[in-house]
Amino acid sequence: MAMIQHVYRRGSIFWWRRNLRLSGESRCDIRLSLGTADRRRARALGAVLTAGSGGVSMLVREHVRRADERPSEAELQAIAKAEFQNQLARYCDMQREHPQPGRCTARRTSPMRITTSG
Repeated sequence: MAMIQHVYRRGSIFWWRRNLRLSGESRCDIRLSLGTADRRRARALGAVLTAGSGGVSMLVREHVRRADERPSEAELQAIAKAEFQNQLARYCDMQREHPQPGRCTARRTSPMRITTSG
């Protein structure tokens, strides 16, 4: 099976990682546990997160731009985490409503850990 973009295995569990550039040298390093050891499920969840990362990045940058002072790293993490959780929840809801044979059903939420650097 081919490599999965932005998805890697740590032990037996797959993780998704993406660096979002906020402005200049400021970046948000996002690492999310996909909570699965199944390659197919990791591929599906990773694709959802990768596809939505541009929107999350724009949302975080817009929040930084509108703020009078730069939000703390914890605030930026909370914004990004909430939006990625929403994306996964929407995907899982859609998957439950319209199950496809041969595909695994994802859980509503996955354990997540987000770190920033900048």
